[in-house]
Amino acid sequence: MVASLTAECGSEATRLAVEAVDSAAPRAGIQGFSTEGMSLEQVALLRHESNQDQNRDPEVEELLKGAVHGGPKSEVPRTSDAYEGTGPMKRSFDNRFPPRATPAKKVKLEGAADPSSKALPSRSKPAYTPREHTKSQAKVKRDARRRELQLQSRARKAEELKSKGGLDALTFRTSSTGWQGTNYGSTKEGKELIAQWEDYSILLRLKDFDRVPYCGLKTRIRDSQGRLWLVRTFVGERIEALLPAFEKQAAAFVSTVETNRSGFTEAEMEENSRGSHWSSICGHDRNSKQVPTLAAWHSSNAEAVDALWRPDGAMFQIRQALHSIPLPEPHTSSSAIMNRVFRAEFPLLAKRYVDCSQALGISPLYGHFFSFCLNSARAGVERVHCSPHVDWKNIAIGVCVVFVYGNLGKFNSKERSWLVIWEAGLILEMPAGVFVMYPSSLFFHFNVDVCDLKLVCTDGRPPTPENSSLLDGGNGRGSCVWFNQSSMFQTAELGFATIAQAREAGVPCNSDSSSLISRGFFPLA
Repeated sequence: MVASLTAECGSEATRLAVEAVDSAAPRAGIQGFSTEGMSLEQVALLRHESNQDQNRDPEVEELLKGAVHGGPKSEVPRTSDAYEGTGPMKRSFDNRFPPRATPAKKVKLEGAADPSSKALPSRSKPAYTPREHTKSQAKVKRDARRRELQLQSRARKAEELKSKGGLDALTFRTSSTGWQGTNYGSTKEGKELIAQWEDYSILLRLKDFDRVPYCGLKTRIRDSQGRLWLVRTFVGERIEALLPAFEKQAAAFVSTVETNRSGFTEAEMEENSRGSHWSSICGHDRNSKQVPTLAAWHSSNAEAVDALWRPDGAMFQIRQALHSIPLPEPHTSSSAIMNRVFRAEFPLLAKRYVDCSQALGISPLYGHFFSFCLNSARAGVERVHCSPHVDWKNIAIGVCVVFVYGNLGKFNSKERSWLVIWEAGLILEMPAGVFVMYPSSLFFHFNVDVCDLKLVCTDGRPPTPENSSLLDGGNGRGSCVWFNQSSMFQTAELGFATIAQAREAGVPCNSDSSSLISRGFFPLA
């Protein structure tokens, strides 16, 4: 049963039913329960669920039944049956709960005699002297910890979605060698989808995709066999409070690079297959190299990168929200929350990443991830809003992590820049402050504005650049991405600098992606 009746008791008939139930059950209590301070809807819900009530009005109960079982209405409803809810949160993702009913206290009337007092002898003095009880320091700490855990309770709850049969991790699109994904954007079908995204006609093909709005809880999405392949975290209070500071530091980072003229050129940004927004590349790679080294962009902007990740920066403070995280490297501390969630949700992938770094003799600057990029708006490009692409050079059986920020809290994630994962048939809301972990090397993905999609579902025609909704709440959106390139793992797991050298030595040089999946690298429920 949905926790709150407030949104469901919308009709006049239901309101009258609630009032009728409330008038039938005085505020003094309902069958031994106190309703003091409860709203009409909560009284109705309590009476409706009470098994002790013997005087139910059939008409009232029928109205209440329709109101309670009508189901919550979401502004952005899920639109297909490809996924089903699983686990304890499958009925509702509403994080609001009515006040708990408590047993009614007996009220002693002034001047009334206590029946039990006749059996007791009268005393001129009290049997004992009351003394003030004080809590020990240990109990004070215990109670404070309990309150803290209650505030953090939503971190231990999650909504889970499982494919009803249309998605199996064993069929994810990997390259013939199993090390990376495939460049779907270069195929005929991929090019057609890119063209449809550019003229908005792709929205017609998204009408039946399953939409996953953000409901304040962690989200896990599984394939038809129960394998976990996507996690979206919730926005913690501390991260939310630190977002404005981080956004200012990100803007300073972009400004420093642009002032030094040491970033990507205008032509390079325009040719970016992910979009023409401002971008960067930090950390280690092995692009066209025998031995992994820092990316050329990082080396050219080392001072600005270090300033972004300085210990007194906002991202370091975000790390303090989980203060038990060790600090092996300077840049690791800034993304420690993300790394801790990653290890908890994908333990075998985390182990694979650690084994890779140990084999290479390199300590990744970003926890389990060798590479990091910050994407930002720039002159002429109002936000980071990615076009259809696949990060196909990243490690296949692995995940990348996306973190969204935007315009000092003004980014409207309810309407703007949702993440479409094409092969999975999903459209995912990404509010500022969440981490989204998924294998971006295996899926064709891009951003869309759900407000335009709702227009398509209502009007039946795709919007155009001329008549689409104004960009309110979209300007300034940026993102950060942590990832690992497949070439790093080829060197680490084959024991040779390149695949070509492994072939010359007669060593099997493929990665058995199916075996990794079967072994639980995408964990089973």
